[in-house]
Amino acid sequence: MTNLPFNLRELRCFIVVAEEGQMTTAAARLEMAQPGLSQTIAKLEGRLRANLLERHTRGVRLTAAGEKFLDSARAVLAATEEAICAVQPWARGEDRLSLGFPPSAQALARPLRRRFMERHPGVEIEVRHLHVLERLKSLRAGRIDVELLYAPPPRESGILTRRIISSPRFAVLSEHHRLAGERVLRFEQIAGDTISGSAAELPEEWSAPPLAGSSGGERAVAAETPLELDQLWTLIYSGSAIAVLPGFMLSTTVGDGVRAIPLLDIEPLEVLLARRREDRREVVAALFESVDEPAGPEVHAPRDRPVAA
Repeated sequence: MTNLPFNLRELRCFIVVAEEGQMTTAAARLEMAQPGLSQTIAKLEGRLRANLLERHTRGVRLTAAGEKFLDSARAVLAATEEAICAVQPWARGEDRLSLGFPPSAQALARPLRRRFMERHPGVEIEVRHLHVLERLKSLRAGRIDVELLYAPPPRESGILTRRIISSPRFAVLSEHHRLAGERVLRFEQIAGDTISGSAAELPEEWSAPPLAGSSGGERAVAAETPLELDQLWTLIYSGSAIAVLPGFMLSTTVGDGVRAIPLLDIEPLEVLLARRREDRREVVAALFESVDEPAGPEVHAPRDRPVAA
């Protein structure tokens, strides 16, 4: 096998310099001295016998050779990371378990972890918060073992799922909203309102909030996309938008001038636990078995009045 004229550290240095366009900022990002970074790049160019960067008064720019090498360098680092991730489940063994979930599912994830930890006190659980746009990516790559996600279930044979809960949906709005005094609502009553864009960039079938199961035409979506439920409270209380949320999210959102009203014609949100079929470790199976019991704090609004502040 031919000896490579570079190592992974040098590739990362080159990639960061190319992305930053300046040695100074690249060195700061890499947490190394600028002279050392310049020497690393110079040695890499010398071994490759090609100039990868052109120096100018404001920094550096890629040469034609550098542009070509950058694509390959990124591919090498990505493949390396993929290879490392692929063996991580085996490295974690039976004593460690990595669980990923969107922060909005914390109310379900915590009791799930608690039950598992009570039964398996010797297992270390690593928690990773995942963005809903990253659905199943970390699971497929092996960076996590189990993922808590919102329906629909993935259409692939390599992923197994189990339902944790089916949660009713609520319209969440300010106490000053025209419908705040209603006991129950139908979606057509709020269809003209601006709805929080927390799932606006997702396919509708992935809507963690809120719109799966509804019908109708175009909907106004708030320009601001809240990343956390507390940010969502601010958006709702200010009157900038309303939201459609499952019951398990209400404890963090409702109160102090924000209330929730049951929606009669929106399908409940199903929450699933997902794992890789090929991962046959007992610790993963044990976590799956633990969801056969109630999943924790589910919220149901009383029928005689709205869930109010």
